[in-house]
Amino acid sequence: MTARTSHDVIGRLGAMVALGLITAGLCLGGAQSAANAALLAVLLSAALILVAANARAEALIALVNRYWLPILAAVCFITYTTATAWIATDDFAPLRDYWHPFWRQFGFDHGAISISPYRTLEGVAALFAPLAAFALGALTIHTREDRRVLSTLVLIFAALFGVLSLYWLLTGVDTRLEAQFGSANAAATTLGVFALLLAARLVRATRKPSDYVLAQPAQLRPLLLPLTAPFTFVVLALTLACLVLTGSRAGILATAAAFVIFGVLVWAPWRRTAGAAQLSRGAIFAVAILAVVLIVSGGQMLFSRLLQVGADAGVRATLLEMHWQIFLQRPLLGHGLNTFHELNAHYLTIATWRDAGDVGSVHNIYVQALEEVGIIGFVLLSLMLAPTMLRAGISAATKSSGSEWAGAAFAAATLALIHGVVDFGLQTPAIAALIMFCLGAFANGAAKRNGSKDQRN
Repeated sequence: MTARTSHDVIGRLGAMVALGLITAGLCLGGAQSAANAALLAVLLSAALILVAANARAEALIALVNRYWLPILAAVCFITYTTATAWIATDDFAPLRDYWHPFWRQFGFDHGAISISPYRTLEGVAALFAPLAAFALGALTIHTREDRRVLSTLVLIFAALFGVLSLYWLLTGVDTRLEAQFGSANAAATTLGVFALLLAARLVRATRKPSDYVLAQPAQLRPLLLPLTAPFTFVVLALTLACLVLTGSRAGILATAAAFVIFGVLVWAPWRRTAGAAQLSRGAIFAVAILAVVLIVSGGQMLFSRLLQVGADAGVRATLLEMHWQIFLQRPLLGHGLNTFHELNAHYLTIATWRDAGDVGSVHNIYVQALEEVGIIGFVLLSLMLAPTMLRAGISAATKSSGSEWAGAAFAAATLALIHGVVDFGLQTPAIAALIMFCLGAFANGAAKRNGSKDQRN
């Protein structure tokens, strides 16, 4: 076995292990508990160490050169949040003035910036899962063949997750599909991400239509595209059906918006020759028809939930107002990473008890991030994500190999950010790891084949 072949095999095995671990985390409730989040982080980090130890030096250098700003932001964020969990004594002057008021309120002679240091350390540990997943994606996917293998893995794991989700719904007591998340909204985010990846695989299949499709009149070819990749189309239909069964209003709307973004990138007139563009548009059209059929035939739950928007909006408004005020108390430093439960309990009042007394998050990832890590941490988080999303968007909008995959990764991250305005999917470790793995694998659209740059579309 040559050195090049050894690197490729180990890289693809690393991608398989990473996606398998992430899917296992999704099937086990998203790794939301502290123990499961830490376990997922440890396993993904171990896989990253093994892959990095066998990676070519030029691959590691390229990773650092390409993502130096997100890497620097991640290091600063981990350093900053870990420092906020340091419990110092009263005679340690440099940090005393920055202690959370909680410590003074109860008369302690020691304190920390975080209201709950152990929760903050748990959050830091959980953060390594999406960070390791991103690095694994970036280190293991280099060639078109790598992407082809990864797309097959995505297909298999999406089918597995969809089948299990239906099984849990049919054998459980829930009326909405929640998988094992305990939240239909988190399930909707996951299914939306899988649906976008499957759509990218379907669009890629239009480059090489089957002989049967090519034998048909040109006007009919776009309508027969599912026959080019029938299993992909079936799994996509399963995934979208599961998405409808979640009854998640915001999740479905965010997925629709993400598909519009993906469709615009795929449909862009500068992307392809006329024939290929017609087939790609046909694939998007087929997905759109499928989505409409599923919503019309099985969307009774969704329509009934739309009637409850007013009541749910009132609860969301109470949470937003309450936690925005908590953020304003410490806007620069925040109250500590991963301390929502302590903050929610500490600042509850008689007026907010009914709506906020038994919730698991702010239902807005931006307000929750601001109150936990402050403006400093929020800026660092933005610098970790924004450059990578920008790279994916540029790769998707230009003529480069794998631009459909870059578009799907960009749209998946956008889906989570849109849905995060009213829900919390991106805060679930396994969901964040899935999205970051896809960004790492697909953001850099151009790829090599047989050691040379592949410039074909």
